[in-house]
Amino acid sequence: MTAKINKDYEKAVYYFTEAIKIRPDQAAAYYNRGLVYSKMREWTNAIPDYDKAIKLDPNYAQAYINRGAAWLHKEGWDKAKSDLTTARDMGSDIVASFHNDYENVAHFEQKTGIKMPDEIAAMLTDADSEV
Repeated sequence: MTAKINKDYEKAVYYFTEAIKIRPDQAAAYYNRGLVYSKMREWTNAIPDYDKAIKLDPNYAQAYINRGAAWLHKEGWDKAKSDLTTARDMGSDIVASFHNDYENVAHFEQKTGIKMPDEIAAMLTDADSEV
């Protein structure tokens, strides 16, 4: 099953890359390819795609959220905090977005082996669910 999923991701990267060749001005194509790279845990490839999506559309809040999440995985704490703050200031629910992938901060830390700084953990904590 994993091999099929990986092939599907590889196909998705290919098709988004082709879409970018046709319409390099479309932020969504870069964002979506970044999402695929994130699903593949290829943060180093995902971040430049989110960068480009944000450059093309500076109001793309979800791109800030996902780039911030990628920075969490790379332990780029200042960049993660900046992106998550920007998305939150744009009105996005960064806690809900975080909970799409992780039950809570402890789950993130257990799953990734990365200890999140308290300040960032607090940003991603829903007081009702962290009891």
